[in-house]
Amino acid sequence: MIRLFTLVSSCFCLVLPAQSFEKYQAHRAVYEVEFDKAASESRLVGVDGVWVIETNGAYCTGYNVDYRFITRLSYDGGRTDVLDTNGKSFESGDGVAFNFSSVTKQNETIIEDNKGVASKRDDGVLVQSSRPVETEVTFEEKVLFPTEHMSKLIEEAKAGTRFTENPVYEGLEEAESYYAVSAIIGKEQEQTSESGAIHQVLDEKAVRRWPVSLSYFKTDKLGDSVPEWQTRFIMYENGIARAFKIDYGSFAIKANLMELELLENESC
Repeated sequence: MIRLFTLVSSCFCLVLPAQSFEKYQAHRAVYEVEFDKAASESRLVGVDGVWVIETNGAYCTGYNVDYRFITRLSYDGGRTDVLDTNGKSFESGDGVAFNFSSVTKQNETIIEDNKGVASKRDDGVLVQSSRPVETEVTFEEKVLFPTEHMSKLIEEAKAGTRFTENPVYEGLEEAESYYAVSAIIGKEQEQTSESGAIHQVLDEKAVRRWPVSLSYFKTDKLGDSVPEWQTRFIMYENGIARAFKIDYGSFAIKANLMELELLENESC
């Protein structure tokens, strides 16, 4: 269960390359994390926390994502665990290079520490990790990096595509594997009458949006019909997202967008 929580923050670095989308909006988003449901065998009875993501950059300079994900897990019997993941990533505007690092603590003890560089080459993708140990891994598959993947999803949503599958590398699982990600893209949503400053900002800009569901499968278990985890959210064409629901099978959480600050975009 603990490892699964460390996966959340790396999966939604919604930054769009300028060459494919001109309305990318640098921003800082704060999400309130809350408990949704859990199977009885998990013994989990509550989750609360905060998830903060800040994105900025441009096609000519590359894209930076900084995030922090803090959660408190409560179990029957009174036991609690506090998980704190702090990470950052950089992806070149052309989608060729991806640098990543993250540290996860459980009750102030480091339980995961990843750092590495992934680069695309003619024969695939080379991953060089410096933490937790120095390793090199080559993927023959032409995997997508997080920014590139989300950009592709938005372009496919705009084109009316309803289902797509992509191999995606995000520097997870000690940086030695990638995932097969299946996406279901719903019908474009109309602007809502929801109140609040966040919705007003997005509606004033007439930002297009779609409901999206992603399922993550380990590539060594492609015969399995059950994904490692699934997530649903509202995806905006400018790179902002809200209304997350993340389901790990034995339990699920929600992450609701509570604060949104639009930052100045870099120019080339």
